[in-house]
Amino acid sequence: MSQSQPLISALHRLQSDEEWLDTVRMAIGWEGAGLQSADGAWQIHIGLSLSDIDYSPIRSDEGTVHTLPNGMSLIGVPFLSAYATEPHWCVFWTYERRSPADLYQALAKATALLAKSALGQHRKAADHHAELVERAAATARIGVWGCTLPDETLSWSDGVYDLFELPRRTIVSRDEVLRLYSAESAAELEQRRARAIETLTGFSMDADIITAKGNKRILRITAAIDHINGVPTQIYGVKQDITAEHALVEQTRLLAETDPLTGIANRIRFQSCLDDLHGRSKPQAVGALLLVDLDKFKTINDTLGHLAGDACLIETARRLKAVVPPSALVARLGGDEFAIVTDASEPFDHTLPNTVLAAFAAPMMFGDKSCRIGISIGVAVRQADDVADTLYHSADLALYQAKESGRGTWRLFRDS
Repeated sequence: MSQSQPLISALHRLQSDEEWLDTVRMAIGWEGAGLQSADGAWQIHIGLSLSDIDYSPIRSDEGTVHTLPNGMSLIGVPFLSAYATEPHWCVFWTYERRSPADLYQALAKATALLAKSALGQHRKAADHHAELVERAAATARIGVWGCTLPDETLSWSDGVYDLFELPRRTIVSRDEVLRLYSAESAAELEQRRARAIETLTGFSMDADIITAKGNKRILRITAAIDHINGVPTQIYGVKQDITAEHALVEQTRLLAETDPLTGIANRIRFQSCLDDLHGRSKPQAVGALLLVDLDKFKTINDTLGHLAGDACLIETARRLKAVVPPSALVARLGGDEFAIVTDASEPFDHTLPNTVLAAFAAPMMFGDKSCRIGISIGVAVRQADDVADTLYHSADLALYQAKESGRGTWRLFRDS
């Protein structure tokens, strides 16, 4: 027996190459067997040798029978394994001269055995491929889903069960699954789904869910419609867990919109809020703008040092956050300039400026030294025809008036 390297992948993986080919040889009762590549090169042969006979069988799609001059009988069967990249030729031989009927009977039996083996290989290859796909999907936290129409029967890959933290391969109704979505996501999903079925189109959306084990997740859902002659038969697609991705995006956004010293909103976040003055892209509109400026802040830096100045800004942000409504935005615009943006969902509280001023009545401590910090406030209440620049300019004028009147006070902008 000789064997070329590497061993060809056409042979059954559950057995060695010799065992697989020898099984068919013994089943048909012949003495030798071999495997040839498409170019005629022997890659393996077992049993009795062909000696030095130059054998080039007549190839056909159905197989061939052949009798050599020395009386040997051969049959050849074309074979394509699930693991091979090109077809091979399985050859079986015996030193006995066989009748044509015996030859064709052996050919038929070998062909049937090889076909059965090939089918088994293809099934195992398909199962292996499906397993690899499932593993890759699990790693990427992706699952494939389908839902027949109109009976709403669900079919899920293991990945979808894992996303919802439900036992794999259990029967789940669509109503049960919808209860795991937030009310807003469920409503949006139903709307998009109905539209897709009506128009035979697909959709994509992100949805909030609470898994069967109580964990919050964000799923990205893609869907497409299968139909026959315009009649929808199935909706199917992919669900992917994007919770970590969403958290990273949110964290990046917060870092971009946060003042690194004080931890409150920075000018970028403030400007974004002010630009949407009338609440066209967010639930609430701007109610009023308060511009806050520290009085004689430069003195702290000059007398106590910049570390004390930083501590003063941090404490200012803390005191402002402590006294404003929870819905208000507190931002540092730069230097010792701060802003408070109130929500228009509630009427502006004209006592708020005095509350803010009172928060700075107590001195600030810098080590063993204390310093009383005063602030001036300019207030502008949004009018129906205001734009962002108008509101800011109005609050800035009111702040200037507060400083001109002696600082440590506040002024409301009045359009005269």
